[in-house]
Amino acid sequence: MFQRTGNTGTYALEAAALLGFKEIRMLGIDFCFTGPQTHSWGTQTKHKGGAMPKRRAKLIERDVRGFKDVYRRLTQLGIRIVNESPADGPLDAFIPRERSQWLKT
Repeated sequence: MFQRTGNTGTYALEAAALLGFKEIRMLGIDFCFTGPQTHSWGTQTKHKGGAMPKRRAKLIERDVRGFKDVYRRLTQLGIRIVNESPADGPLDAFIPRERSQWLKT
């Protein structure tokens, strides 16, 4: 089941599926680089001119592709996956976003 995506987030999704979870709620994964509520290592480095280095952008593209593949495979197995991140990001294109009542402030 584990794919070589190179991302601990996708490995965590697969591990949860192997443990038998039928609903997985992601928290803190958005690959967004703007705003105070983003959750990506891209925000940890000040980039010259505000632009992300090309190498880092390619790694993010690879990670997003990995999430897309894992999401597709796990939902085909009947596992529901939602993203609880408060920030918009590229995963929103294929992973639905929700906010649990207990996360609302």
